[in-house]
Amino acid sequence: MNYYDDQFQKGKEYEQFIINKLKEHGITLTLTKNFNEQINIGETYEGYEIKFDDKYRDTHNIWIETEERTDPEKQYVDAGINRKDNTIKYVIGDYERIFIFKKSMLKELMNEKEIRENNMKTSKGFLLTESEAFRYSDRIVEFNTKQISLANWVNNTSI
Repeated sequence: MNYYDDQFQKGKEYEQFIINKLKEHGITLTLTKNFNEQINIGETYEGYEIKFDDKYRDTHNIWIETEERTDPEKQYVDAGINRKDNTIKYVIGDYERIFIFKKSMLKELMNEKEIRENNMKTSKGFLLTESEAFRYSDRIVEFNTKQISLANWVNNTSI
């Protein structure tokens, strides 16, 4: 599996995890049904974009994506907060903590930040420090990491 496919799979698993967890916090989300709807409508019918930042725990920074490409030889296209879809809320984090931002707030912050390319040359965006994420997010949700660690162990163990 290549890097893009691996990240895509991790993202899909994370989306389902977040949808289940947010439901426990009174936020019900429904993923759009297929790729065509995701492009033309957005990630969820309710206007939430969900992003997994697997480096957050190590770096204490949040990567806010503005453009992406599936291959370093291809052109960048608008992504993340620059997608022209129904997104009004941007959910990003890991399996221990998520930050929920207004997309409009992140677009304002984008004007103050340095846009850079990631090391894999598949994404452009900017970093928010953890303290900035706490300051600018609308809501922060913490998860019970012991329970999640056990769930991940069970899901990743074959019989």
